[in-house]
Amino acid sequence: MSESLKRRIYPALASLAVSLIGGLALRRVWSLATGQEPPDPNDPQVSTRSAVSWFVVSSLGLGLLQLVVSRGAQRATLKSLEPSD
Repeated sequence: MSESLKRRIYPALASLAVSLIGGLALRRVWSLATGQEPPDPNDPQVSTRSAVSWFVVSSLGLGLLQLVVSRGAQRATLKSLEPSD
């Protein structure tokens, strides 16, 4: 596999894993913190405040997780591509 391809694939796979696992983890944290399942923003019975709160928490949480994991994957990929002495 070429170096260029590795630099693109590994961070993308890491980001996908974060989206799947991080989403589940955020839902679990929300449930533990509030005692309720995360709200469905499309449900008209859900208050606007609750829908916006979930949106902010989930967006920031996933965004930060993806940033950290993507940067780590990028660093690990670059380090693995360095020539050995």
